[in-house]
Amino acid sequence: MKIIVSPEDLKSTYHFSKFCAQKAVERASIWLPLHPSATLSAIAADIMTDGYIDSRQIGKSRYFGYIGYFSKSEQELIEFNRRMRQLFGVRGKIREWGVREYGTSKGCIITNAVLARILNLCGIPAGNKTQTAYQIPSWILDGSQEIKTAFLRRAFSCEGSISCRKNQRGWRVRYSMCKVAALAENLDEFLRSMICMLNEFGIVPSGPFKNESYIRKKDNAAMLGKGIAISKPKSIALFKKKIGFDIPYKQEKLEQAVAEFGG
Repeated sequence: MKIIVSPEDLKSTYHFSKFCAQKAVERASIWLPLHPSATLSAIAADIMTDGYIDSRQIGKSRYFGYIGYFSKSEQELIEFNRRMRQLFGVRGKIREWGVREYGTSKGCIITNAVLARILNLCGIPAGNKTQTAYQIPSWILDGSQEIKTAFLRRAFSCEGSISCRKNQRGWRVRYSMCKVAALAENLDEFLRSMICMLNEFGIVPSGPFKNESYIRKKDNAAMLGKGIAISKPKSIALFKKKIGFDIPYKQEKLEQAVAEFGG
């Protein structure tokens, strides 16, 4: 079976301390080698959308702190906690996280620097994702349909939406992302990979297309939002059958849409 992260991979990230490297490998022995799985794929999508790996550069070393997943939904936080416990045997603390960019939320916080480092080695970005170039990890893109379904279902549950357009006939499932404008090409590449994955299930989205552009107030950074959309009735029906949402109100709208198509 394919190995995503080996003990040697983890050790190689500790460039300036053989002692710390050895201690980390010993601590991670229950997790490594790490293999692809649907649960890991779902965790990757959670963190790549509504999550965060705390990491920063300190001198010549890379510091890792906590793993966080944020949501207004208590059930979403509980489910993330369950996935982390199922795969890694760790449990986070669910707590109020205060004001975030789009309102208030709670967070599931797991303080485990070694595990944060391992998840980053899986291809999950650390730090500020809007300012970081990254792609869907190859072990997901090349993985089984179960692994791809897990990633897409969680990604669309977190960052996707479904609505019936008022000024046009029909329903539309959308997925949107935002990055600094300088990473526009990376943003397009990520969304094209999403399209390719959906195509494997017979789902045909349109895009990537521009959603918005604005200047972020906190640092005056030029921001760019882009997305993809599923609007053909057959593709929406296939999305319901093969992917779907974990969020109940989104899934209910999806079922309503397909029912109106006669699917």
